[in-house]
Amino acid sequence: MNNQGKIKTNIHREGFSVNKEGKLEFDKCNLINLSQKYGTPCYVYSESMIRKKCREYIKSFSQRKVKFEILYAGKAFLTKAMCNIVKEEGLSLDVSSGGELYTALSTGFPPEKIFFHGNNKSKEEIEFALRENVGTMMVDSEYELNMIEQIAKRLKTKIKIMIRVTPGTDTHT
Repeated sequence: MNNQGKIKTNIHREGFSVNKEGKLEFDKCNLINLSQKYGTPCYVYSESMIRKKCREYIKSFSQRKVKFEILYAGKAFLTKAMCNIVKEEGLSLDVSSGGELYTALSTGFPPEKIFFHGNNKSKEEIEFALRENVGTMMVDSEYELNMIEQIAKRLKTKIKIMIRVTPGTDTHT
């Protein structure tokens, strides 16, 4: 039995709509057609909605008269296309692996706007970040700090660091 005609079409999510044929659309793309063409699961992102959200964040903080920097978390979803969107919208980028760093740099993302997170960074990843003049590196341990210092000294370079502090509090309350 086909219940298509009985489905209520009052969708209240930004970007979603039901077309004249009763098919679900996202940002004017027919989701049935996309699933038939690409299979499922099929992840669909709207460039216009992503750009709109970036601009809303910037506008919101700009109105507050504070110094701010907005970082897109690359671990959420990072492709060359996403790097280009983030770059064009003026955001900085948070990467958490050498692969994400490589992806960002391969798009011409400004290295000074990259924040390199990630625990257990390898010597190779740290050296790569330092050679590419990444803006900021998050440090997770004394061992990592010493490794960064040694590699930076050898390369005769410097990098801004941020130290992540964990209070060692037992959360089993």
